[in-house]
Amino acid sequence: MLLLAASTAACGPLPRPFAHEKVNALVSDQRALAPLAVRRIDGAPGLAEALIQTLNQEDIAASPESAGDGFLSLSGKIRSENGTVQLIWQIIDGDGRMIGEFRQPLPPGSIDPARNPQFVQSATRAVIHALRGDDSGTRDLEAAPKVAVWTVKAPADFDGDALSRAMARALGLKGLAVVSGQAAFVVTGLLRIGPTTGGQAMVSIDWTVRDAKGHDLGTVSQSSPVAQERLLGPLAALLRDIAEAGADGIAEVIRSQRPQTPPEP
Repeated sequence: MLLLAASTAACGPLPRPFAHEKVNALVSDQRALAPLAVRRIDGAPGLAEALIQTLNQEDIAASPESAGDGFLSLSGKIRSENGTVQLIWQIIDGDGRMIGEFRQPLPPGSIDPARNPQFVQSATRAVIHALRGDDSGTRDLEAAPKVAVWTVKAPADFDGDALSRAMARALGLKGLAVVSGQAAFVVTGLLRIGPTTGGQAMVSIDWTVRDAKGHDLGTVSQSSPVAQERLLGPLAALLRDIAEAGADGIAEVIRSQRPQTPPEP
């Protein structure tokens, strides 16, 4: 169990037990804000990376890897059918269900679709339509506070990047629009691991929320003894537990504030 406490400059301590609560989202369909893992495409080097960049510009939290079951997955396969070479895209949810599929003809003679801006933009629009519907999720995203999650500072043998992605996923499921560029709010994390005693080590993390001008709005602190084998083995479940435990407090800090002008990158 992770113990969690939050404090803000405005409203004082916010004690919060570790609990998996139902999502209290700003949007009716969580696919509009769910993080998206874009898989590399065989035969199209660099295309996944180019698509991640354009999706991030459209406020979709896309990355090369997932950090939990809440991530959606986008994969593509090149197929030749009836003399036409196509890229077949599929979007899969965390339970393995296909929630979207679309096909893109490859430009004639193309050997590097990643360098074709029109092709990348066409794929981006198709993904947005699959996730957000006809209105492209504009109303949902306008209502959702935009937040950037920076890489967690952690010991060298702990995957701070993966924890950042897990928190991005957890905040997305709370109805926040997690973006990679300018945002009204920035979340940073500092994780510490204490000495091992009796097969367990104390894991502590402070999540700090800042506004666009760099002012501290509040800190959500978590700590718990964690079995050594959990720290040495696959971290996905532990990262998900940490992120889900801290997301409520972070979301509360953010929603208690009025959005500011986005900071300079």
